[in-house]
Amino acid sequence: MIALFSILVLLDQVAKWWVLQHANSFGLVLAQNTGIAFGLFQDQTAVIVLINIAFLAAIWLLREKLFAQSRVQTLALWFILAGGVGNGFDRLARGYVVDFLQLGPIPTFNIADIWVNVGIALFLFHFLIYDRPQRT
Repeated sequence: MIALFSILVLLDQVAKWWVLQHANSFGLVLAQNTGIAFGLFQDQTAVIVLINIAFLAAIWLLREKLFAQSRVQTLALWFILAGGVGNGFDRLARGYVVDFLQLGPIPTFNIADIWVNVGIALFLFHFLIYDRPQRT
């Protein structure tokens, strides 16, 4: 799973690097997101970095208990960690997250955001499919 995590973070960072180099050439949307989801904590990088570190540290410290549940949960946690680390790198290196994908009315997002949402979807899938109470 470490290999998957590394590949996910690398894909996110390479995509952001490429977009920063070529956004104007291809007419891509490029946003410097200084907040988090739904515009919360705009321009409060230090607070966001601390929240990010605390969240990722909690997942890491609880990983054995959390990862022991199922393969789907393990995969979900690795996706969430990869997304958090990808956006965390941006905040530490640039002071903002590079967002460049836009679909209709959805706010601009990036690949790390996709990884977090894939992780959440996998958790929901697990809980809705595998953890359903048995009917008798």
